[in-house]
Amino acid sequence: MKWTGALVCVLLIGLFALSMEYQVDWKNTDASVVVTFWCGHLSFNHYPFERPTASHLGWKASRIQLSDSFWRRVTIPFRPPGLVWNNGRIWLQLPLWIPFVIVASASAVLWWRERTIPPGHCPTCGYNLTGNVSGRCPECGQAVASGGQ
Repeated sequence: MKWTGALVCVLLIGLFALSMEYQVDWKNTDASVVVTFWCGHLSFNHYPFERPTASHLGWKASRIQLSDSFWRRVTIPFRPPGLVWNNGRIWLQLPLWIPFVIVASASAVLWWRERTIPPGHCPTCGYNLTGNVSGRCPECGQAVASGGQ
């Protein structure tokens, strides 16, 4: 499971980097649903009506112009998320850093919990107990077998 989290983190970083250079759109057959990756964001639009004047349907990728990319204030990738629900239209904008932080945090916890403690170390904190005869870990105070065993 921890490797899955690491892989998802790498994919999110790659998608973030790609979205800083390219805008990728997907529109369904009547263009009532539009999904867009751009400038570090995932944007979802649902329109309550058919949009027959849509310029393209399906997938489309286009390079973001320098004036429209990272350096413009309006497209800063670390903005908070947005949600608009107006007259049946739904617009959701999710910065990609949010799922990255969630997945990276969960993955870090899994890596930490599944770490292996070598023999002769405290099972709680991992402190080297070689030569310890007190019966307690000097680092965390956990009761341990004497002699660092």
